[in-house]
Amino acid sequence: MMISKLSTKAYLLQIMQKNIIYRYYRHVVRPKIKFIKKLKTQLSSSSNTFNSIIDQKKILVPLIETSHPIFYLVLIILKILSLRGADVLILTCGSSLPGCEIKSIRAPLINPCLACKANKKRVLPLFGLKVQSISDYIEPESIKLLQHNALELFKSSKEMIFRGISIERMVNDSFVRHFYGATPDEGTELFRTIQLRYIHSAIIGIDVAARIGETWDPDIIFGTMNVYVDYAPYYDYFLSKGKETSLISMTPFDFNSVILNSPDLYTAPLRFNTWINKRKNKSLNHNESNELQIFLNNRFKGTTKIFKEMQYFSSDLFSYKSLEKTYHRDTDQQNVILFPNIYWDIGLSECNTIFKDVVSWVLDTVKIISLHPNINLFIKPHPAEVYDSSPSEKGIESFVRETFPNLPDNINFIQPQMKVNSYDLIPYIDYAITYNGTIGLELMLKDVPVITAGRAPYSHMQLSNDPSSKAEYEELIIGKTNFHRPEKSQLELYAYFYFIKSCIPIDFMHQVYSMDFDGYAFKSLDDLTDQQNGTLLHLSNCIVDKRSYSPEDYPIYNHGTKTP
Repeated sequence: MMISKLSTKAYLLQIMQKNIIYRYYRHVVRPKIKFIKKLKTQLSSSSNTFNSIIDQKKILVPLIETSHPIFYLVLIILKILSLRGADVLILTCGSSLPGCEIKSIRAPLINPCLACKANKKRVLPLFGLKVQSISDYIEPESIKLLQHNALELFKSSKEMIFRGISIERMVNDSFVRHFYGATPDEGTELFRTIQLRYIHSAIIGIDVAARIGETWDPDIIFGTMNVYVDYAPYYDYFLSKGKETSLISMTPFDFNSVILNSPDLYTAPLRFNTWINKRKNKSLNHNESNELQIFLNNRFKGTTKIFKEMQYFSSDLFSYKSLEKTYHRDTDQQNVILFPNIYWDIGLSECNTIFKDVVSWVLDTVKIISLHPNINLFIKPHPAEVYDSSPSEKGIESFVRETFPNLPDNINFIQPQMKVNSYDLIPYIDYAITYNGTIGLELMLKDVPVITAGRAPYSHMQLSNDPSSKAEYEELIIGKTNFHRPEKSQLELYAYFYFIKSCIPIDFMHQVYSMDFDGYAFKSLDDLTDQQNGTLLHLSNCIVDKRSYSPEDYPIYNHGTKTP
């Protein structure tokens, strides 16, 4: 079953993004009118006031897609890194890849590469950085020859490996993303065509990475993503060669902040422990507690910026009387809510533990609970399945109803179109199940026990219930194993670290998340010297020497919202 009710904003955006006239205005005409001239001034400097304190580190930046607004954040960081002594090389696609994130089922039929080409031609040269394309490293004949390798890998029953690098995950992630979840059946011609396209793109990327390694040998790989066939080949290849990598990403928790090296938050408590060890107090002080409470209150009330902008919730559509009637308390029944992720979203496969993916997890959970009528399971798909700029083509509910056409009475859905505030359900639930969503951390702060089925940022902190096998998972769900309940002070400390302290405030851009770029928030490069802008100094230090610098040690500004 396809999702039919998209938000008006998402629907109109999809229509406009395919219109060649709108796209030409957006990516060619608008920059000329709005900010190209301004950029030239902002990227000027009255004198060479930057200290070359980076020892000629070679930084490779796979900037395969140059149409996303975060492109401008990365470019200004690279400019400062270059001025401080780094040797920066930007690698663009140059329309060389048969498959990329842009060329999905929603790609425009006419000139899908228009935005990337326009930014490469008109914006990139303004920064004075070294830029090369994939075609500079691999000739068309070699790209064609790699099609044969791609076909052999597609036919093979073994794991897909090229030049010693497994491409299985990056290909599958790109494949699912291409269809926004509504993947064709295996064995169909469409399945074969698109799968081959991404296998081919993956091995092109690895081949190019190897050639760059032979001719230039970078020290650091830096960018905004390390997944999909667009980016993963470079990160995976150079990681296998012992090179350092660094990532910067936006965060919906604060539209004016960034997170550095977010994958580190999912693998070990090192970042948290480093932050804790530098603190005098091992619990939150008064100001920190207030800051965390303000953040959480906005989330719980549904008034945080991301919720309002995407129109996820509406108390007008679902009253508390309806809640009380639907989620009634019964002494013999347990109410359980399961919160699925957007299953085709960025890098989620790297968080798989006891299940192969989000869909398998949901289906297995439905199967278990369908055999236990004393448990009421309410599945609440992520609102972004419908109310997002990139909604799903096929939602979680469709997978469940296809597999279980006759759902038992104890399995129900809270659909995104109902616009139910997830936090309004807290009084009516006994426990919650998540894959790795941050709502798990928020629910634990409200004393709701949480089971995680994937690798979450908080799952290595001994806060949630993290089964190590499907058998343990089932025992937790059906009540054979008692829930672990975390210590509240430790929970609050980690929540402050994750929601607030790991978000680095940015003051040289007007907005980072969901931005409509029209220039930077400074007059010229003279405003970004080490003395004038400590944030850029901090970011560059963390990128070139991640072992010596902690992202959470960013400078505090009097005008900022963060507290030391």
